[in-house]
Amino acid sequence: MDVNTIVGVLGLVSLLIALFLLLFGKIRETSKTYLLLNIAGGIFLFYYSYTLASVPFMILQATWTIIPLYKLIFSGK
Repeated sequence: MDVNTIVGVLGLVSLLIALFLLLFGKIRETSKTYLLLNIAGGIFLFYYSYTLASVPFMILQATWTIIPLYKLIFSGK
């Protein structure tokens, strides 16, 4: 497995962990853990989509990263 694929898998796992923890009531959507998992996953998947030159996926992942980053910075926690 090459480095790009490993980065993509790490991003995917990060987002899925955040989703499962949220859905099973282990964390809240405003928790720092949830936001950081989404930011990390978004960054990893943005890099992965960049290596694939997939512009739509890059836009999605940039948005997926910016929104929780904004929430983390301006939530007052």
